[in-house]
Amino acid sequence: MFEFDLFMDLMEEYSSLWADVTTVFSNARGYRYTADIDRLLRLQDRLMWGTDFPNTFMPPEQVAANLIATGLGRQICEKVFYDNANRFLAEFTPASL
Repeated sequence: MFEFDLFMDLMEEYSSLWADVTTVFSNARGYRYTADIDRLLRLQDRLMWGTDFPNTFMPPEQVAANLIATGLGRQICEKVFYDNANRFLAEFTPASL
């Protein structure tokens, strides 16, 4: 997905950028993510999961299965599915909330 590759370029240049990878792994319209897996590994601490509800092309469970099928491994999938969002919200949510 060309625009995601461009955004990943920006993520490598600017350490404060994060990405929601849900649409990238939806495999919508026959597209399958084929970019450098090493790049995902480098950026793994700033990638997050979201359902993109209600604008979904396929069930969230299938999109999650597509991400798992990349072979990134359990530790990285746990970061993407939970840990990174938890850390992001803890860091950027005002303490008064």
